[in-house]
Amino acid sequence: MKLGTQVLMVGVLAGAGCGARQSTVNALETRVAMLENEVTGLRNQNAARERAFDAQLTAATAQMAANAQALEASLDRLKEAAAAPPPPPPPPRRAQPDPAVTYAVPVDGSPVEGVKTAKVTIVMGSEFACPFCRRAWDTITALQAKYGKDLRVVHKTFIVHPQLATVPAQAACAAQRQGKFRPMADALWVRAFDTRDFSEANMIAIGKDLGLDPAKLAADMHSTACADEIKHDQELLARLGQSGTPTFWINGRNMVGAQPQQAFETLIDEEMAKATKAIKGGVKAEKYYDSLVKTGVTDVK
Repeated sequence: MKLGTQVLMVGVLAGAGCGARQSTVNALETRVAMLENEVTGLRNQNAARERAFDAQLTAATAQMAANAQALEASLDRLKEAAAAPPPPPPPPRRAQPDPAVTYAVPVDGSPVEGVKTAKVTIVMGSEFACPFCRRAWDTITALQAKYGKDLRVVHKTFIVHPQLATVPAQAACAAQRQGKFRPMADALWVRAFDTRDFSEANMIAIGKDLGLDPAKLAADMHSTACADEIKHDQELLARLGQSGTPTFWINGRNMVGAQPQQAFETLIDEEMAKATKAIKGGVKAEKYYDSLVKTGVTDVK
């Protein structure tokens, strides 16, 4: 018992009887014990708060250190970026072909449908993995039916989806070497594009069903000749400004996309009238398109 408590109790006991004195002592001792427990509890609470504060302070200090380290690393990267030479400018965008201009689009060596005396020649730059080429294929077929011998269609390869379109382009090139470009092309749209099966095995199976020699077809698909032809088409059309598929040159005049048939007919009729006038003026029909190639623009800059 604490000394202050003892003095208090002596003072109290001095003025009380024995029985009352003992009762008072017990009550005071109980009260003192309660107070001491409260003091101990408060001390424990303060100690817990101090530990929690220390833990929070330690965590905050660690976080500040980490943030400072990250900020320093960011500053280092910014300094490195500032010190590095600037990236080269992007290549200049090529100009687009002018629909009013006649471009020189040679057709030698490409699959041709129609006669050389046709008044209008359409050169189609396309691939077999393009949905818009798929739509335009039907339009071109309808135009061939309408204009007959006055319309010639020439097919050139322009690949924009190399992972899908390269193999069917090789197959079409190889089929041309057995005189079956158009049957192969028609089959590719149905059995390769529509089914999304552009595998070489499927190309060989299609060729076999068309009566082609499968061994020769496979060999020609991997030949230097077909590789060179595809590369030549790609470079020629790119030089003339083609950047997507399908793209058309109607007697050398550019048209882009799977346009409605009426749009094709408008341009065809304009060129048909020009050809008719030139032929009446003395130009031989079989030489007319050659004259357009000879005088046409050869590059889009």
